[in-house]
Amino acid sequence: MSEETEPHWYDPMREIQSLGQTTAKATSLGGLAEKRAIHKGQYFTPDAVAALMWQQGMPALEAVRKEGQRVKVLDNSIGSGRLIQFANPDRHAIFGADVDERCIDALGPVLKAAGFDFDVRCAGMERLYASGMDLALINPPFSVGISSPTMIAYPCTSFGRFGPGTSAMSEAYALHQALDAAQVVVALLPRTYADEVIAD
Repeated sequence: MSEETEPHWYDPMREIQSLGQTTAKATSLGGLAEKRAIHKGQYFTPDAVAALMWQQGMPALEAVRKEGQRVKVLDNSIGSGRLIQFANPDRHAIFGADVDERCIDALGPVLKAAGFDFDVRCAGMERLYASGMDLALINPPFSVGISSPTMIAYPCTSFGRFGPGTSAMSEAYALHQALDAAQVVVALLPRTYADEVIAD
């Protein structure tokens, strides 16, 4: 006898696969850049990792939550919303951006149907301006160069094609942006960059 479970608000998003999952692997070192241009470093966070990150942020969520107010949760490369799947529409408001239009087009209606207060946009993190967040949960694309004339000049930005402070590596920019926007940040980062951050 199987136990039936009620549908979860996030269930419709499980049908979407990451660009990294659907892009053929590079067969040579020279093909890496070509494949990265296609998948843009998009790999969705495994459920177990997302659950661990959410659990790490929970004490912070409870600490900043005021009676009757929703905790503002940011994901600056939200994709299909794996990191927010544990959110509750009565307790959390969702904010995020992603370059993948199909993810944003699917996520918005799912969040609306679940009753969330939310603002999700189709844009790269270099075009996102966020502040006043309670918690940022991020798993940005790794080792992707980003550039924009409208980037915020964080310590990680460098001289780019649009001038000073207009270029950065995705993981560094995502972390600085999250730290600037939220009271608490839980981030999944490449080990080499995480070691660099810890050492600094």
